[in-house]
Amino acid sequence: MVKFFYASLVTTLFNIGFVAVLQLLIHFTDKNNIGHNKYLWHYEIVYATYSTILSALLLWLGANGLSTFTADLLISLQFLTLTGLTSVLITLRTILIATGANFLLFIIASGGLNLPLSIFIAFTFLLLILERHFLYPIDGHRPSRVFVNILISSGLWLYMYVANRADFQNAIIFSLTCIMANILTYFYTNLLRQDHKKKVKIEIEATFDDLTGARNWRTFEMDLQHQYQLHNNNQQLSLVSFDIDHFKAINDSYGHETGNVALSTLSHAIQHVLNKNGLGNNLYRTGGEEFCILIPESSSEHANDIAEQCLNKVHALQIPNQIGEKFGLTISLGVSQLYQEDTGGETLFERVDKNLYHSKQNGRNQITAE
Repeated sequence: MVKFFYASLVTTLFNIGFVAVLQLLIHFTDKNNIGHNKYLWHYEIVYATYSTILSALLLWLGANGLSTFTADLLISLQFLTLTGLTSVLITLRTILIATGANFLLFIIASGGLNLPLSIFIAFTFLLLILERHFLYPIDGHRPSRVFVNILISSGLWLYMYVANRADFQNAIIFSLTCIMANILTYFYTNLLRQDHKKKVKIEIEATFDDLTGARNWRTFEMDLQHQYQLHNNNQQLSLVSFDIDHFKAINDSYGHETGNVALSTLSHAIQHVLNKNGLGNNLYRTGGEEFCILIPESSSEHANDIAEQCLNKVHALQIPNQIGEKFGLTISLGVSQLYQEDTGGETLFERVDKNLYHSKQNGRNQITAE
């Protein structure tokens, strides 16, 4: 009984500490953590590396003349790092990489591969693949994912008993402690997750426009200043500014609700164009129907090409009004790039704004650039 309470205490505290550090890594490397990042698995490799290093340390300690009970405890902790890690990973690629690395360490520490271990490894990989396929996204299936972690932990100690690497008493003790640790960590992780989501929500509200999903004016000012500082290191920067032609007439004719639909639809269409042209091209809502696109490391020719794509994309849009009819949109655009003689990002913005004004004065639905 003393061994059980000792193992439960150590296991639970270790697992909670491991998950807490993991959540900190997530917060600092991928603040949104919502799975929309094209290169999310790059961040997750950092988490997998952290887990693998910790697993290697635990197995190394277990191989250095400790008692059988303590060595088994360290093995239990190693697999809790794996189940804790896979509970927060999103991409299947990283899940399989992390699991493979942990099993490779375990095989080395165990002295080689055998049939019971092969069955356990196959069982674990199958569970994780099924979990990723059927229990995604994470937040909607947390109790089920805890159950998968319990199955993996129980499978470990079934293997350890069958392979004569742990006696029956230790197998039972560590199976139960793993179950307790997974359940307690589930509640702890929920608290961390809710706190993280609140912080992310605050950050998103401070950065993005609620209606269109584009970044807001405050963020535009900060990013423009930041890009101007980078320009001093010989990095090119282009800016596109545009607004919807006759937007007041749309609101007057169809109502503000339809006007909001037009703004949201246009924003998503422009963002689609920017996504096709690579990372780093950000859309900002700088006024009622006014938007800007910052294009780092770009010549004015490339910016003109993106402006042309935006113009054509908007031409293809059909916006529904409140009675089911549809109407089209056009936009007027101004384009320029930052020059060495510019005294700040505001100079570029003023020049682009003048180009936009020129487009509107000359009939709208066109691009003006140097």
